[in-house]
Amino acid sequence: MRVRLILGTLAAATAACTLLVPITGLRDGPDPTDAADAGNETDTSVSPDTGAADIATKDSPTCVPDPPTVTDAADPAHLARCGATSGVELLSDFRNCGRCGHVCVAACTTGICNPVRDILSPERDVGVGHFVGRQVAWFSQTTIGHVDAPLDAGADVVASIEGGSGTRFVTMIGDEMDSFVFAVWSGADTRGSLFRLPGGREPFTEILHGAWLQWVILDGDWIVFTRSDASIVSRMKRDGTEVDILVQGTQPRPHEVVKKPGGYFVLAHDILAGDGPGKLFALDLEPRQLRLIAQDLPSPYGLTADDNHVYWGERTGKIRRLPVTAQFGDTPEPFVDFPGDPHVLLLDSDATYVYWQTDLNDGNSHRWRIYRQAKCGGAASLVGPPVFSEAPRGMIVRDGEVYVGGPYSLFRMR
Repeated sequence: MRVRLILGTLAAATAACTLLVPITGLRDGPDPTDAADAGNETDTSVSPDTGAADIATKDSPTCVPDPPTVTDAADPAHLARCGATSGVELLSDFRNCGRCGHVCVAACTTGICNPVRDILSPERDVGVGHFVGRQVAWFSQTTIGHVDAPLDAGADVVASIEGGSGTRFVTMIGDEMDSFVFAVWSGADTRGSLFRLPGGREPFTEILHGAWLQWVILDGDWIVFTRSDASIVSRMKRDGTEVDILVQGTQPRPHEVVKKPGGYFVLAHDILAGDGPGKLFALDLEPRQLRLIAQDLPSPYGLTADDNHVYWGERTGKIRRLPVTAQFGDTPEPFVDFPGDPHVLLLDSDATYVYWQTDLNDGNSHRWRIYRQAKCGGAASLVGPPVFSEAPRGMIVRDGEVYVGGPYSLFRMR
């Protein structure tokens, strides 16, 4: 594969229609390589938690749930009572746009904060990566670029793959120092290479070759990942050295990984089983141990955590959580029980809210939406309004704004 560096302004690009298989919580279907294990792997490294060391947690920030929206019976449907104020115009009030307490940074039009969508280009399958200062790093099948947040300036292409190679980008992670992009090879389902772009703008350096990566996160100097071809959790230095296997042989296979105080939470489930049960583990680094926290989780998918709680989604439209200090046998707390049983497939969070994607599939079509709910309670509220016919490709949150990758565009929502 030849890789080249391109600088300049993003121009129109044409590419064959190819479905991306996202990794960092962006996955939109079963991994065809995620079949049965080799058969000789045994779950000898895990035992139920019998009392882990205390983990210090920070106090939660002040959390105020979204105020309830109450429609006055005597008023039109778009007028509401927000707190003590009656007759609030939800269609145009930028302080209460579409719902009470929903503040727009600009205008409110027909109950929607504007702008909510900014087209980067006619690129196919745009995914969102990470923040680089005030910019958002994004990728398409063959291109990597940066765009100023809140998407009010032109997009700057920083690198691309030679067209016609068949190799395509499927996910990106990173920070202020580096971007890391995983590209699958032509003719391969999920096998490919992980590349490092120092500074997010310099030529590619291959740091992992021939991998079947499934979930990837960045933790300081470490890249932590799971694989679809092995029941392991591994990590390596951001320069590709010091590969370290953290977990090996667990059943079902580890899938999602998120950071926790002193280590990681690991959600294990068989994505081919669809509605099969899963397990939640706590992986402590000092001393290194893998503790079973919860088991028989119904159809888990999606994982996020903060200093106080770990949250996971279910394909039955529910989100549950446990304290980060939970031990085996503690009962998960219901956090969201969404009507209609949509699949909850991706979670993210900031200091105040948990965000998630849902897929309400009526058998004929998919309707993907983004929702959020305050960690201290209240009702779930729609973030948007775009409705995706394909799975959104990534989601990152900052300052109450949500950036989501989708077909042909990068979206900004509040």
